[in-house]
Amino acid sequence: MRTLHWLIFSFVTMFMSVPVFAKTVRYELVVRNEKVNLSGKKEVDFALTVNGGIPAPTLEFIEGDDAEILVKNEIPNEEVSIHWHGILLPPEEDGVAYVNTPPIHPGKSRLFKFKIRQNGTYWYHSHTAVQEQKGVYGALVIHPRKKAIAYDKDAVVVLSDWSDENADQIIRNLRKDGDYYLYKKDSVRSYFGAVQAGGLKTHLQNEWERMGGMDLSDVGYDAFLINGKRSSQLLTAHPGERVRVRIINAAASSYFYVSMGIPMTVIAADGVDIEPVQAKELLMGMAETYDILVTLPEHKNYELRATVQDVTGYGSTWIGMESAPKVVAPDKPLPDLYASMDHSGHGGGTMSGMDHSAHGGAAHSNGSATDHSKMDHSKVDHSKMRGDHMSHEGQNAETGHARHTEASTGGDHRGHGPSAPGSPTTGKAKPAAGGGHADHSAHAMHQSHGGMDHSKHSRPEPAKTKKKKSSSADSMPLTIAPGPIDWSNQSDAMLKQNTASRNLEPSSSKPPIETLTVDSLQALQPTTLPKDAKVHELKLVLGGDMERYVWHINGKAIHQDSLLRINSGEVVRIVFQNDTMMHHPMHLHGHFFRVVNANGEKSPLKHTVDVPPHGTRTIEFYANEPGQWMLHCHNLYHMKTGMARIVRYNDFKLTPDMESNVHSDPHLHEHWYNHTRLEAASNHAKGQFRLMRTWDELDLEIETAEIEGKNFSFGKKWETEGDLVYRRWFSNFFNVFGGGTLYHGEGFGTVGVGYTLPMLIETAVSVNHEGRFRLDVEKRFQWTKNVLSDAEFTWRPNWGGERDTEFEVSLMYGPSWTWAAGLMLTEKSAGIGAQIQF
Repeated sequence: MRTLHWLIFSFVTMFMSVPVFAKTVRYELVVRNEKVNLSGKKEVDFALTVNGGIPAPTLEFIEGDDAEILVKNEIPNEEVSIHWHGILLPPEEDGVAYVNTPPIHPGKSRLFKFKIRQNGTYWYHSHTAVQEQKGVYGALVIHPRKKAIAYDKDAVVVLSDWSDENADQIIRNLRKDGDYYLYKKDSVRSYFGAVQAGGLKTHLQNEWERMGGMDLSDVGYDAFLINGKRSSQLLTAHPGERVRVRIINAAASSYFYVSMGIPMTVIAADGVDIEPVQAKELLMGMAETYDILVTLPEHKNYELRATVQDVTGYGSTWIGMESAPKVVAPDKPLPDLYASMDHSGHGGGTMSGMDHSAHGGAAHSNGSATDHSKMDHSKVDHSKMRGDHMSHEGQNAETGHARHTEASTGGDHRGHGPSAPGSPTTGKAKPAAGGGHADHSAHAMHQSHGGMDHSKHSRPEPAKTKKKKSSSADSMPLTIAPGPIDWSNQSDAMLKQNTASRNLEPSSSKPPIETLTVDSLQALQPTTLPKDAKVHELKLVLGGDMERYVWHINGKAIHQDSLLRINSGEVVRIVFQNDTMMHHPMHLHGHFFRVVNANGEKSPLKHTVDVPPHGTRTIEFYANEPGQWMLHCHNLYHMKTGMARIVRYNDFKLTPDMESNVHSDPHLHEHWYNHTRLEAASNHAKGQFRLMRTWDELDLEIETAEIEGKNFSFGKKWETEGDLVYRRWFSNFFNVFGGGTLYHGEGFGTVGVGYTLPMLIETAVSVNHEGRFRLDVEKRFQWTKNVLSDAEFTWRPNWGGERDTEFEVSLMYGPSWTWAAGLMLTEKSAGIGAQIQF
């Protein structure tokens, strides 16, 4: 009898130890290649849709759920991957193909399974090739078990950039010339433009320092979208209603200024609640998320606008009464292409030069965190708004939703699993396989809980089910209570913030921040790390060459130096030093880190941090998520050309899948790109052909001209010369080369060095196998947006030829990167001609 009692007691104890409220939530995502027209200008056939739409459907969970997501690849001849951005999970579920998760091959599928250990606003996207740019991205919302913030309505805003040009071609174009898209973006810098702007001195100073000016973006896009549309009604709201807006920057390579015509209260960053702060606008880097609260003051329709940082366009969505008068968001002024730049790394901001590590007694925080605001974002000139404010007509695609399945006993699933508002689709998702799932009526999606209001979207209504009067989530205790952080669990640090008390009413003594960045963020609870842990400090210098479009860390691309090794139980401090003129949003998979700022022990927790031009950021985290994780710039094209690393715990043993895939990892293999320029004139002809990868180039140049230099003398004798050299770059300005030269019918071996002088003058000094010297000098002069000159000079003393000194100076009209035409003067004659490049 005692044995029976003991068995019963053991069974009951075991049963009670099981998480009673854990639920399994399943989704099915199907990735296909489909035709779309998102710009309103043309239909393209390279887009990748998820369940028929771009963006992909919004996935929703409650903290504590068990997630099961089946991803099917129906793209012919192309692998797929899905990364769950900002989600804490086992490394094999992280979704980076060949790094920690196997790729999903064509016609195959993969079931991702992980426990939901957090809450907040996140997203997911492909981590294969450039599929993210083609449409594989969507929102992921995790609701808390018990709501800590009161609001009436809830909506998701997914920002993105879109090009009608295939992203595979975009990266090829950038490798030809990092300035390839300047004409499309209307941001060509010129001497005449500098004079007009009163910035000639700065322009010349930049050239002297061998810089082309501030780079705000790389790609010329055709549209900027919010939930897949250039303009849409997000939701209906009435005066006095408080709306929570979850904003996700899912763009491939665009920073956005986000603003409204009314004050915004920022309550969370990267899924983690922060001390509420009012702001007039947000500067959002790629992969960042912000949650805001807005209270509508009147019966009007309020615009939420996302303006791309270079102000070449924006996307809009509206909150309020659709038929009511519209309140538009403020315009952004055109950026000053000739503004002086502070290269000290401080940017002249309000906290310039401060070492934030000493504030508030933050543990393990002696990094050089400074203010990183490089621009005065507050000066908005409404009279200078750039064109391409994008027609808001012509898009009426329906929205779709991901299918998720639950227990047959049912629950109220309205609003659970729809696509982000405005996400187009061409059909319903297929049901997910399997069953046996729990009730989700408490997923905080109903109006009584301030749930997401999808009433304004032309989405097929989900089947109605009986709604229960109460839900298990309402009666569940909070996952964690405020107090000291248990750093043995990464999610504890986040949940401490998301369950802390806060005051949502803005302080009357603090005016709204003009432009909110990470410098303005303060955690709700101290985020200090264990004081007794060993500190492992890494300095990562972010570098690149915009002209050749090469990006790297500590002077090496990921294929050259892929691993950063760390140990479990240590505090890892990373100091990012940005030596470039572009912003870099750096993202660490599998972890949240504290960004050391002026708030000291209450420095915020994030998974992605903006490192501004010529600035530094210090981040630190407790190493307690063993695995192999990506650390990379979330500018898609920077990552793909080298600005990435793999963080590996020394005590982590690679899984068999990881072991078998490591040699196939595309991050570790270089790609060759080509660039061709042809020039034909009445007095000469020239061809330049180049193959290039990160640090290597193979150059072939051939030039031919009539011996006497006469025009249109095609029936007479022409002389041909040329060079074939291999070139190795060691920095942005220095290279060595060797190869062969054809001159006066003779061949010579040659070696030399190339160097870029101040004023962006390119030089090369070489010597042939007979000891004869040669000097080459060239420079481009951009007089106006469309008028330019190329000047080239070659000197061959003692080579014994009639053309020992050669030069060519052109004056051409060039309306695009692709071609130019005009006058071409050589040492013997003046002619007319044209050049094309591709």
